[in-house]
Amino acid sequence: MATIVFNRDSISVNLEANHLVIHEHAGGGSFRRMPLVDVERVIVVGQPAIAFPVFAKLMDLGIPCSFLSHSGRWRGMMDGDSGFHAERRMRQYERIKNPMFSLELARRTAVAKIFNCRRTVQRLANERSISLAEDESWFALAKLKVELSFARTIDSIRGMEGRAANLYFRLLARFFPPDVPFEARTRRPPRDEANALLSFVYTLLMNVFVTTIRAHGLDVAGGFFHCGHDSSPALALDLMEPFRSPWADRLALDLLNHRRIRAANHFECDGGVGVFLNESGRRVVFKAFDEMLERRRSTERGMCTGKQIVENAVCGFISSIETGNGIRVFKAA
Repeated sequence: MATIVFNRDSISVNLEANHLVIHEHAGGGSFRRMPLVDVERVIVVGQPAIAFPVFAKLMDLGIPCSFLSHSGRWRGMMDGDSGFHAERRMRQYERIKNPMFSLELARRTAVAKIFNCRRTVQRLANERSISLAEDESWFALAKLKVELSFARTIDSIRGMEGRAANLYFRLLARFFPPDVPFEARTRRPPRDEANALLSFVYTLLMNVFVTTIRAHGLDVAGGFFHCGHDSSPALALDLMEPFRSPWADRLALDLLNHRRIRAANHFECDGGVGVFLNESGRRVVFKAFDEMLERRRSTERGMCTGKQIVENAVCGFISSIETGNGIRVFKAA
């Protein structure tokens, strides 16, 4: 099943029977048809001219459609009515209001995130024959993982997670190529090419979790770790945390170090305010991200694609809110 990405403003999309008819109006023009039976999800970037019947058909078929700005900011999504589960949502709210339940989920999530951060750095160092034996950040990260077991409030866990993120990015910085250096994490907007790429891949990863969470009838804003701001898909941010380093960060580094994404070709500045991927760069990342989701990995349930692992993570959360038992959080193999 395919993910369709409308990545430029110069296209128009119409519906004929059960096919998408896509016209490219720039560069001499082009035309193609795509059967909707092959489409799993749609991503719209910017403001292409998409006819309303297209959106109506997507909703009828239950195909989720997500919207991003040109800079990669997640705007929202639409889907059909297949994800209505009132009892499941009520159970979700009850569990989240339980301070001990939320505390345990937050702790497990933070521990798994630090575990995966250290595993990612360790693998990157091994691939480059770099020793971590004398690195203070490496050992401080391990110490924080132990200290989390003594945290008694979610705020204290958030504080430890924030310190761990700073240590991790300090370690990760040495693995970026010289032409795309990474000094510190910046966002809203990203200030350099490295941060622009990381932010965009994080947005794509979040979108996968939002789509899967909504398909299972949960409230995507009902998180247990991230603050539930009105515009924040807190639960998606919660569940994706352990996936950031082994999936998103590794993908970004692979694209840069294998020269599939280049500083000179794939980025643009927004009036000196921030740096973002251009249309060509987004196209490369979309393709690589889909390949990553289709890749099969060894898990406790056998070999699974990335999509199946995300599905298992969401179903694991559902099991935890229905039974009250702790969730088993993803750890990189």
